[in-house]
Amino acid sequence: MTGNALRRVLLALACATAALLSSCGGSTIASTLVPSRMIAFGDGMSDVGEVGGKRWTVNDGSVNIWAQQVAASYGMTLVAADQGGWGFARGGTRVADINAQIDAFVARSSFATNDVVMISAGMEDIKEQMDLYLSGNLAYQQLLDNVNQIGKDYGAVVQRLVDLGAKHILATGVYGLGVSPYARAVNQETLLNQLSYEGPQTCAGCPRSFNESFLIAINQLGATVLYVDAANYFNQVSNNPTNYLGSSGNSLNVACTTLLVTSCTPDTIVPGVNYDTYMFASDLYLTPASNRLFGSQAYTNIRNRW
Repeated sequence: MTGNALRRVLLALACATAALLSSCGGSTIASTLVPSRMIAFGDGMSDVGEVGGKRWTVNDGSVNIWAQQVAASYGMTLVAADQGGWGFARGGTRVADINAQIDAFVARSSFATNDVVMISAGMEDIKEQMDLYLSGNLAYQQLLDNVNQIGKDYGAVVQRLVDLGAKHILATGVYGLGVSPYARAVNQETLLNQLSYEGPQTCAGCPRSFNESFLIAINQLGATVLYVDAANYFNQVSNNPTNYLGSSGNSLNVACTTLLVTSCTPDTIVPGVNYDTYMFASDLYLTPASNRLFGSQAYTNIRNRW
């Protein structure tokens, strides 16, 4: 079965579960969920300033992280844990490190019935594995095997959240990293998409992509886990940027001039660029506008599901 065919099967199975209903085209269910807290775990995609208040996007003081947008849509705020809030996600985090964030939460609190738990992961892992492969320190087959296993490990992290009592988990995998400026810089668009969401399934038992392995791992968690398909959503943005980011929409270039995206501010944008029309702040991370778009989509999915 090809990667695309497998992904369609997985998403079809997802659509058959209540937890993934809204990712598949909507629902007529009226939302009854009134969140008591918004809690975030994972990597820089969900980091609301856990280290020195810096975020992995343009630091412009706006609602600029997708998880923050979800909270704002409910009239709530999401504050970093080191500032006394419930945002434990930290940029640079790999899947193996997320359990330490969960441990930090458990040391302070426990999950309430109406908590909404948001989690993102995988991008740093895939980039790390890809860099090892490109440097000649990792064989191709081992690259595929490692990413497949990391996707399974991410599923185990989400299973732990369920076991600890979380009832409303909003989980996203990676967007298709093949559309990123990083992918074009290393000339590996196809391989990075295969690692992200459409594994090269040419044989029975071939390694899956990160997202595919994750979806298989959470397939039985439909009562509590809602998967938001970042790969599908950002493929649409990448293919049709003007439909999402305005008439000057740009999904190819980066808006920031800084080496580190956490150092990017409105004063360090490429001259003449309106970063609200750009998909990417850096070679991998998204602009505030892209984050808000995805957060709004995630909020719609929650409302349709719960």
